[in-house]
Amino acid sequence: MTQISWCILATCLGGTALAAPPPNKPPVPMHSHSKHAPPETISWEAIDTNHDGLIQPDEMERYLNAEWAKAKSASSHHS
Repeated sequence: MTQISWCILATCLGGTALAAPPPNKPPVPMHSHSKHAPPETISWEAIDTNHDGLIQPDEMERYLNAEWAKAKSASSHHS
């Protein structure tokens, strides 16, 4: 790459990499417009049913199915 190419690349990347929000408008947290509660903390010990320190596919599948059923039943109660 030539020196001119490097200068052009640095100019292009410098402008986008250093872009900041306008000073009169504070950054807005991503979840501030969400209508949902923040996600719960996952208890990995509860998922690891055989207590080997690893989450096996069947353990994760069991957890996800239980969470899906819980969410589905909660949404049917709100409808």
